[in-house]
Amino acid sequence: YERVLRTFAWVTGDKPLGDYNHSDVAKFKNALLEMPRDYRPAKDFGRPFEQVAKSFRLNEENTRSISTVKRDLAYMSTAYEI
Repeated sequence: YERVLRTFAWVTGDKPLGDYNHSDVAKFKNALLEMPRDYRPAKDFGRPFEQVAKSFRLNEENTRSISTVKRDLAYMSTAYEI
């Protein structure tokens, strides 16, 4: 859960907790789909997501599966409910 929450904050601009909305979730989902499957974002948390995303190279072999994206969104949903 922590990895997903940190990645969400990094992608969406690390806002105060009450400032997130549904458009941030959509931005996060789209960002997950842009990230190669083997990419680990923690190493880049010190740089803006938009800058890092420019270096992503996707092809048929390294795209994230929809089930992985759905799992990460489910983690976000669980965190929201807590």
